[in-house]
Amino acid sequence: MAALYQSHRQPDRALAALRTASRIYDSDPTLFIAGADAALTLGQSHLADSLLARAELLCSRCPGYYRTQALAARSRGDSAVADSLLARMR
Repeated sequence: MAALYQSHRQPDRALAALRTASRIYDSDPTLFIAGADAALTLGQSHLADSLLARAELLCSRCPGYYRTQALAARSRGDSAVADSLLARMR
């Protein structure tokens, strides 16, 4: 559901859906990386940093997850968000 919200330019709803999902599936790093995408889209870089830190605890650097989420951001036209995610991957 979160991916649909994000692709329809509703990052606030995407973030809410991802928060709910992360309470249920708290060991899935993709939820936290996707949440960081939504947070960055909303201009909430501190929240994005904390979500990415949680993802990195679960999967050290997870380059494939970062690339996938950056591709999703770029496909929405959010190149700044994509660049931020890729920079964090390195």
